[in-house]
Amino acid sequence: MRRLATTTAALALTSVLLATAAFAADPGGSNAVAVMLIAIGVGVVTIVMLAGFLLVRAPWGRWGLAATTAFGLLLIPDMSSVLAIIGALLGATAVFLLLGPWLRFWTRLLPTPDGPGPIPFALMLVGPVAPIVIGLGGHDAASWIHVIAATVVVSASTAYAKAVPGSVWMLRIVAPAAGLAAAIASPLPWAMVIYLGVAALTVMAWMPSAAAVVATPPPVLPTPVAPSTRRTGSDAPR
Repeated sequence: MRRLATTTAALALTSVLLATAAFAADPGGSNAVAVMLIAIGVGVVTIVMLAGFLLVRAPWGRWGLAATTAFGLLLIPDMSSVLAIIGALLGATAVFLLLGPWLRFWTRLLPTPDGPGPIPFALMLVGPVAPIVIGLGGHDAASWIHVIAATVVVSASTAYAKAVPGSVWMLRIVAPAAGLAAAIASPLPWAMVIYLGVAALTVMAWMPSAAAVVATPPPVLPTPVAPSTRRTGSDAPR
């Protein structure tokens, strides 16, 4: 089972790398800034999903890796090059293995009881996904505004994942404002990708469960007990 999981992960990673390289060589109308944002986002999301699949063995890692690999296949502009053909074949094989029943027992069947919950976890994943969304929305008009917006959203999501006080308000106010600025500077209909992303982020960030992660105080550790001076057993004098 471990060998199959490792092989599948290697196929997915290779496919994503080849697909990203093919997309960078022929971006299909996207400018250099958009290509950079999409490539960075795809790379970070792939690393996160690989860690979730191989190390944590979580169901979200399995499904997320399949979705990321499938998205990489969509980035391939055409199948006229050998690079694109190899990437497509490897990616299709990886998605087939990930969605099939062969790796069902590799991942956990039940969620961890002390997990953050679906909404906080989704807000933590906003950071890796944000460059992809903003890069797609920017298309051929992506500029420094889109880079700043992606940086703001990634920073807010990272701070939230580390339970920094006030980070939930960054996700509620600052990050949506930066996303709206990037959407306004983007061409239609591509800008709708950013608008939808901002709407989803805002709705999740304003849910009560989103504030629970940063509002929960750290557990109080018990007071250390002084070592006993009483001699027992072999230490007692004879």
